[in-house]
Amino acid sequence: MTNGNESLTHKQGLRWIGFYVVAHLLVSLVYIVMLVVEFDFPREAVYLHLQLIVFAHIAFGLLLSLICKTGASVFIIRILGALLLALYWFGLLGLYGLNWISNSSWGGNISYGFLMVLPRHLNAAIEMENYSIPVVYLLIFAMLVCLIILAYFLLIPLIKLIHEKLLGFKVYLYCLLFFIYFIFLVGFSYSRSDPGRWKYDPVFSAVTLNEDQYNDPKRKDQNLNDINYRKSVLKKLSALKRTTHIVLIVVDALRADRMPHSGYGRALTPFIGKLYDQGRIQTIDKFHSTCSESACGIMAALTSRSYNYMGYGLYDVSDVLKDAGYKKYALLSGDHVWKDLNKLYGDNHDYYIDGSGFSEEFEINDDRGVLRELKALQHDSSEPMFLFIHLMSAHYLGKNETKYNRFLPEEELLKGKVTELNFELMKEKSTNAYDNGVIQVDDYLKDIFKTLEDKSLLDDAIVIITGDHGEALGERGNFYHTNFLYEE
Repeated sequence: MTNGNESLTHKQGLRWIGFYVVAHLLVSLVYIVMLVVEFDFPREAVYLHLQLIVFAHIAFGLLLSLICKTGASVFIIRILGALLLALYWFGLLGLYGLNWISNSSWGGNISYGFLMVLPRHLNAAIEMENYSIPVVYLLIFAMLVCLIILAYFLLIPLIKLIHEKLLGFKVYLYCLLFFIYFIFLVGFSYSRSDPGRWKYDPVFSAVTLNEDQYNDPKRKDQNLNDINYRKSVLKKLSALKRTTHIVLIVVDALRADRMPHSGYGRALTPFIGKLYDQGRIQTIDKFHSTCSESACGIMAALTSRSYNYMGYGLYDVSDVLKDAGYKKYALLSGDHVWKDLNKLYGDNHDYYIDGSGFSEEFEINDDRGVLRELKALQHDSSEPMFLFIHLMSAHYLGKNETKYNRFLPEEELLKGKVTELNFELMKEKSTNAYDNGVIQVDDYLKDIFKTLEDKSLLDDAIVIITGDHGEALGERGNFYHTNFLYEE
């Protein structure tokens, strides 16, 4: 039995908690609906995500009830509860923001692998915007503290209801039934290697190990076909005696019209031009990309497949060479966890490193990390090698040194909305930034060739320099890539 004041407190507490839950659901509903409409997600993503939010609240309430049963003081319970709730808010808001950026920039939600290298991405992004890294992290910490304080006061009525056992048996029963239902729903429809219907959810996509798009039957059939093909040629390949080194250099977002003798008005590539004039390099006149992002661009070059046939475990050109006795190396700038590129490459490298493994001296998109790794690479020049190099200098996320900023004003990431009034200025800035990046690429290529020459790896070698896709610099009103596939 309770008196009138206790009953009133009970009702007020329930109303306050109900208001919070409804407000949270409305915010999440607005976000997920916007995500569905803007990026053409299936409508199923809406009610799946709302169920997840309800489950999160129930799980938190049940956990808080268990903490209350430990006999800890109300103050300790409030502190622990506030920390948990604030971290939940912070993580959810972060995932909401990251997924929106990810879908806007590259298409698709972020995955677990991306989150693991997020701190290095964050540092690079902060520096690109010319902000102070310590100041930004201090602001993030201040935001977390504010959320903890808000959660502390928000939980006062809920903890009072739990601690004084004012919540009825039916409340716990209904919560427990939904908790069990949701666990079974996820258990039968989701796995970390194949998220299935949950691939569009902002939270579940962030804990998924593999990209769902590479798990369909068509791609798995390609893997089985390649296994059988390898068996049929393995004996012949192992009997081959080859000495020619093969070096594949992929420059992210490199446009063909910036290369020597293309008719472009600016001379950006004196080193490549010198190779061309000396007859040491040939050009391919008709070369077209099958897509406008790295995942399919690189894998198309390695596997000779169109995007809908790319999957895990394919027998690519590097694997063929490996079976023919080649050493296999990959020195890659950038984040190759994105779109599961590192898994698509296979795991039979003699040495592999991408931007996430660079020393702290270099950012994840800093090509100087590749140059450092190449100089340190130990290889007997008498043994044939396949060397895959990936450079980010021409990409708008690449780390560019100011000494290469020949053309100004420049701006890699356009700030503000592009309109008719500022279009020409935006086009000039992005073009200048891109061309400066190509100048840097050319100088880095000079360094790469010099290093290979010093290691006696150019005496008998085939070197391929290509791009994985191009880049829009205002043509047809477009900037960047991934969202269209035109000649540029």
